[in-house]
Amino acid sequence: MIMKEKYNSLSRKQKSILHGAAYVAVIALIAFIWNSFFFSPLKVSGDSMNPALRDKDLVIVDRISYKVNGAERFDMVIFPYKYDNSRKLIKRVIGLPGETVEIIDSVIYINGEELEEYYGIYDKNMVTRYSHFGPVKLGDDEYFVMGDNRDHSDDSRSDDVGAIKEDEIIGKLCFRIWPFNAIGSLKYQ
Repeated sequence: MIMKEKYNSLSRKQKSILHGAAYVAVIALIAFIWNSFFFSPLKVSGDSMNPALRDKDLVIVDRISYKVNGAERFDMVIFPYKYDNSRKLIKRVIGLPGETVEIIDSVIYINGEELEEYYGIYDKNMVTRYSHFGPVKLGDDEYFVMGDNRDHSDDSRSDDVGAIKEDEIIGKLCFRIWPFNAIGSLKYQ
C-alpha cells in the first residue's frame, strides 16, 4: 500500500520517466535473453575459414537449433578455445561422434572412405604437418573440426584444439549480415 501511495504522489513528469526507465529495462532484458540463449552476432577474426568467411565478416550464431538437431557434418560451429574461454573459434564439422578420421596426402577419409567435399582449400605446392594426420577415433560425444583454409588453420589436427566435445559447442553459424555484398544464409557456404 505504501508503494502505491508513493507512486500516486509522483508528478506526471516523474511517472513518465519511471515508465520510460521500466520500458528500457524490459527491452534490455529481452535483448539479453535473446542474445544469450537464441541468436547472437559474432565478428569473424582471421582467415582460417576463408573463402566461406573472411576476417571482419559479421555473422549470426544460432545457439538453439543444434541443441535440438545436433551438429551435422559441414556445419560451421563456434566453440571456446581451450586455453582461453574468452576466445571463440569457428570451424567446420568434418567428423561425427564415433567415426574414425584420417588424412593422407591432404585427402580426408572418414571410416576408411574418402570424404567428398568442396569446402577445404589447400596450397597444392605446400606440404605441411597437416597433410597427413591420424587415424583418430572420435568418442561418442566428440566432433572433428577443420578450418576451410586447411594449410592456415589450427583445428582438430592440432593439440591446441583437438576433438571438440558436444557440450563445448556454443552454436552454429546461420547467417552473414556483413559485408552487405555477401549477406545471406551460411547453410551452403
